[in-house]
Amino acid sequence: MLTGTETLDGLKRCLHLESVNLTDSRRLTSLAPLAGAPRLRTLNVRGCPLNCIDGLGTCPELENVSFRCAKELMSLVPLAGAPQLRVVDASWTGVRSVDGLERCLQLECVDFTGCHELASLAPLSGAPQLRKIEANHSAVRHLDDVHISAQVHLNYVWVKLSRHRKKSAKRAHGDGEMTGGGSNP
Repeated sequence: MLTGTETLDGLKRCLHLESVNLTDSRRLTSLAPLAGAPRLRTLNVRGCPLNCIDGLGTCPELENVSFRCAKELMSLVPLAGAPQLRVVDASWTGVRSVDGLERCLQLECVDFTGCHELASLAPLSGAPQLRKIEANHSAVRHLDDVHISAQVHLNYVWVKLSRHRKKSAKRAHGDGEMTGGGSNP
């Protein structure tokens, strides 16, 4: 695990690198040096002011990414087309759109918990392997615009809407206390 890192330029030469774990590197804004990393499978970047993930979609073995609490991260488009990407954790980030993720054909699980600017999950309609969506505490209010084309591959989709929505549903249905997950950063 690396902490306090400002740049990843030195990792360009690490051709056998399979996992990168960065925590609270307060000056790390770009992951561009990892573009095309031939063996990179897991990328965990927590609490960094990331605003650039350019080139990650060209990492041929990338399976799991976590940008949790990278509040400056607004777009996941650079992940588009990552051939092996299965899990994306963009919880508590500034992500405003899920555009591009529909081109990640192996995508199974996404987490957008706490993405207050994210209002629609419609682009995920093109992700044929998608099995789990978490979007509690986000601006997502409904799933009407999400059409999963390959229903046969869909085990379940889990979306917990905002607290406001839960309270409204509770009042409308007269249900007891509604429980559920959703963790704070």
